[in-house]
Amino acid sequence: MLKKWRILILLVVFGLTAMYYVYIMSESSTTAGVTIAEVNKNSIVVVNAVGEKTKLIVPRGIDTSCLNKKDFYFVDYYSNIFRKSTLREIHKAY
Repeated sequence: MLKKWRILILLVVFGLTAMYYVYIMSESSTTAGVTIAEVNKNSIVVVNAVGEKTKLIVPRGIDTSCLNKKDFYFVDYYSNIFRKSTLREIHKAY
């Protein structure tokens, strides 16, 4: 009986550790050169050089009113398989 509890506790600990690495440690930062496809109140849609569209959630501190759809920008954003991509920085490419 005691051996079954030890195995169960080990499985729970290993499961929680695996979930931590998948959920927390899988967040990565992506930097890309993009053009702006769409600007909404709290999100923007960007198109990279390959043509892939990515929707980015814009935090409150970033002003998107001055973005021009014809210009080229460098964006830095957090990407995670469990959460929506969140914009960190955006700079106009010169």
